[in-house]
Amino acid sequence: MGIKNSSKKPNLVKREGFYVVLFLCLCVVAVVTVYLSKANSLRKEQELAQKPSVKVESKIEDAEQVKNPNGTVPTMKRTKKEEEKSKEEKTEAKDKNKEESKDTSAKKKQSISLEAPVKGEVSKKFFKNELAYTKALDIWETHEAIDIACSLGAEVKSAAKGKVIDVYNDDKAEKTLKSGYGLTVVVEHDNGYRTVYSNLADNLKVKKGDKVEAGTVIGAVGDTSVREAVKIDGAHLHFGLLEKSDKDYQTLDPAGYIKK
Repeated sequence: MGIKNSSKKPNLVKREGFYVVLFLCLCVVAVVTVYLSKANSLRKEQELAQKPSVKVESKIEDAEQVKNPNGTVPTMKRTKKEEEKSKEEKTEAKDKNKEESKDTSAKKKQSISLEAPVKGEVSKKFFKNELAYTKALDIWETHEAIDIACSLGAEVKSAAKGKVIDVYNDDKAEKTLKSGYGLTVVVEHDNGYRTVYSNLADNLKVKKGDKVEAGTVIGAVGDTSVREAVKIDGAHLHFGLLEKSDKDYQTLDPAGYIKK
């Protein structure tokens, strides 16, 4: 009886040990399987995340490598629809600029309109970029006004509505200065314009500070100019137009602003 019991125990131990080893093997296999599965999943995610970057970098490298003959990187081609839209936008912008330019020019032309200050014809034109001969001083110089030939004593009228801002007698003629045009009246108008009436007779009808309308008589044509004396240049009104530019005034050709 004792011998039989002792032989059964080792067999039982061996059998239990086999199952323990088998169980441990199964556990190892399960752990390895889970690990490999997670590793594969992680590797696939990394590959998917890296693919767009690789493509973009590849396209950039290709664009840098493929260059035009002049060494510039070719620009991306736009669709026909995009090109047409771009052309339309450029055309509209050009048309708008042209219209604005026309409007600006029109406003400038219409900014002041002058009545003829005296009845007569222009005997000496406006020369700002050319030289004209001045007989009294025997020199060639610019003539930044117009001379309107008329009879001595002819009425001189304000060319537009404004205010008399200066009255002076310019009786000294010097070759280096624009002076010597005689008794002068300056009228200031809207939008920074001024009209200048020179070679007037002594009996003025206005004084500094007076307001005038277009057609208001300011005086008469005289013989007070020593630079353009009547005996040399004939009786005339020396008529100028000024426009404000920043802080200074620039001369303009009055003939272009007098109503026909």
